[in-house]
Amino acid sequence: MRILVASLALLVAVVPGRAPGAAPDDPPSTPAAAEPPATPAPVAPAPAAPPAADTGPRTEGVIPGVLFGPKVSTTMVFPPNVMVGFELKVIGYVGASFEYGVYPRSLTVDKYELQMTTWSAGLRAYPFRGAFFVGLVLGNYDLTATQQASTPGGQPSTLNVSSLYLGPQIGWKWAFDFGLFLGLNLGYGFSLDYQSTLVQPPLANNDLTTAKENADKYLKTGVPIFTLLELGWLF
Repeated sequence: MRILVASLALLVAVVPGRAPGAAPDDPPSTPAAAEPPATPAPVAPAPAAPPAADTGPRTEGVIPGVLFGPKVSTTMVFPPNVMVGFELKVIGYVGASFEYGVYPRSLTVDKYELQMTTWSAGLRAYPFRGAFFVGLVLGNYDLTATQQASTPGGQPSTLNVSSLYLGPQIGWKWAFDFGLFLGLNLGYGFSLDYQSTLVQPPLANNDLTTAKENADKYLKTGVPIFTLLELGWLF
């Protein structure tokens, strides 16, 4: 009997993986599941950049594609005078204008009384959509010079020179964003129906005869047109 108990005790002591009196092994721990990577928050799209500002010439005002407004100009046409009128520009490429002479309408030079009327109309193209233009100008001038008779009741001497003209024109019209525009025009008007009429009493002694000869010499073919300054406002 002692031999049997000793044999059992020896057998228990040599069982592999467990020391005598040791507690049963803990079950193997299960590794923790890996956390999924965090999803980045969606990035809001950047706001669209505003369209680039139009730095070109001004081409429209209160009416889309159209600029219009009043103007005043000092015109070196025959005769030189101050004119008021109207300017129009469409989509930056086409323009038109009309102007009428307002000063002087009459004046006295030496012993002659002068009366004058003049008007002009223009049609223009702006090939580069800028200030430079080419076009046509149509106009009219009418000048009357009168010398009163030296004796009471005598017949006055009168010279009238008039013409309708048509010709080419070039120039520049600079339009600013706030509405002001400046202009400079050069052209030549070929006479379409030039007329000069001198009425004077027999044996009259005055300079109107010489004035008629000079007018027929220099104005019969045509007149140069030079607008020294044009000032206006476009809406």
